[in-house]
Amino acid sequence: MKNITIGLAIVVLFGTGGTDLAAQTKMRIGVFDSRAVAVAYGNSPEMGEYVRGLQSELAKAEQAGGGAHARELEAKGKSAQILAHLQAFSIGSVSEILQKHKSEIDRIAIEMISQLLSPSLSSYISAETLRRLM
Repeated sequence: MKNITIGLAIVVLFGTGGTDLAAQTKMRIGVFDSRAVAVAYGNSPEMGEYVRGLQSELAKAEQAGGGAHARELEAKGKSAQILAHLQAFSIGSVSEILQKHKSEIDRIAIEMISQLLSPSLSSYISAETLRRLM
């Protein structure tokens, strides 16, 4: 996920009311800009591989005479482009992108939270507790 940069901001960490953080149910921490996720993914090697694969498959289908398979691949490419535009410039969901990189996002969130905690707070909240909150 080197090429996919996700800006996470800490919005919820306190408000436990003195209870043990680890004993609570899962808490979601952070926000992100879905448009930034879409643009980063659109410029990633992963997306580039997908597009090149689709183009290669289309070229082979056209050499074989085109037909229904070529039209299907063209439609798939157009749909992917429309989705990318909706994700980057509108309100298209990036949930599929995030799901592909869930473990990396969780790791980055834990690292960011750990860096933001002051030394006095980090003695009360362990890395294991942070993992459970994710």
